[in-house]
Amino acid sequence: MTALPGECGALGKHTVKTAFYSGRVPQKVRFLHKKPSFFAEKQNPLCKEKELGQADKTLQKLGLQMAWQSPVKADDHFRMDFDIAVYFGMFFSALVAATLLPSQSEIVLVGLLVAGEQPAWMLILVAIAGNVLGSSINWLLGAFFYRFHEKKWFPIKKDKLDKAVRIYSKYGRWSLFCSWVPLIGDPLTLVAGILREPFYSFFIIVLFAKAFRYVVVAGVTLSWMAA
Repeated sequence: MTALPGECGALGKHTVKTAFYSGRVPQKVRFLHKKPSFFAEKQNPLCKEKELGQADKTLQKLGLQMAWQSPVKADDHFRMDFDIAVYFGMFFSALVAATLLPSQSEIVLVGLLVAGEQPAWMLILVAIAGNVLGSSINWLLGAFFYRFHEKKWFPIKKDKLDKAVRIYSKYGRWSLFCSWVPLIGDPLTLVAGILREPFYSFFIIVLFAKAFRYVVVAGVTLSWMAA
């Protein structure tokens, strides 16, 4: 164990009793950033700034650093909040696009990729997750709420539903590979629920189809940016 040297010893006795480098600043050192002069003013009035300098040198020798010399910047917190908002926006856009509501998540993905503020792989994963969840909602809607299909609020018109039923009846579950196709893809996921397609097979096929779509969109966009 190593104690900090100093004429008055306030920091050494009351602050850092151990200072072995462990990959992070010890708790007794970390809270010093609140007010560097606290110990000089409260523990011993005779402590001067040179005591803090000696403490800093001692910590640096041990591979540490005074917490107030490397505070977390406000920009870092803003950046984190901004990234979370972007990922949530991408997720929500992809989710809505996979339901029977009109939305184009590909445009959002391309815009974020061009901006280049977030990792491309993370944006792709978030988009896939949101889109697959949206398709799963369609499956649930078909499986448990189809009896309301004649109601005005039911989100798909009878002509589109009939067309999707014909396609699904002809090609079976393999038609779900077209679940990413505009106009017809979302009704297909609804029909899969109506016809009681097992959810596990539905999920696997839709996951593959949605991932393929976003990977291709991202690949084309990134290739265009690199050209």
